[in-house]
Amino acid sequence: MRRAAGASLTGAVAGSFRFEEARNSAPGGDGGRTRTTAELGRDRGPLRPRLRLVEERIAGQEGDSARARRSREAGGSLAWVTGPSLTGRTDYTWRRGRRDES
Repeated sequence: MRRAAGASLTGAVAGSFRFEEARNSAPGGDGGRTRTTAELGRDRGPLRPRLRLVEERIAGQEGDSARARRSREAGGSLAWVTGPSLTGRTDYTWRRGRRDES
């Protein structure tokens, strides 16, 4: 079974939200993957900040080295647009993951 939903925001500040889920059932056990993503930023003007958040959960996937895993990621960037051919950008991403081996 697969499910997904999404939404977008446009205007002076643009953004998106997306949710994805996949579930499976097998004789060896049930499993699935869930991923949620949110992004918000500016696409116009000389300074263009952007934020991004991601959460992912995976459990019971056949062939995976871990029984379950969960990760969270947060990122931010700032672009400085000086003209049509020159853009400077700085980014920072933080990621935290956890694995359940048992």
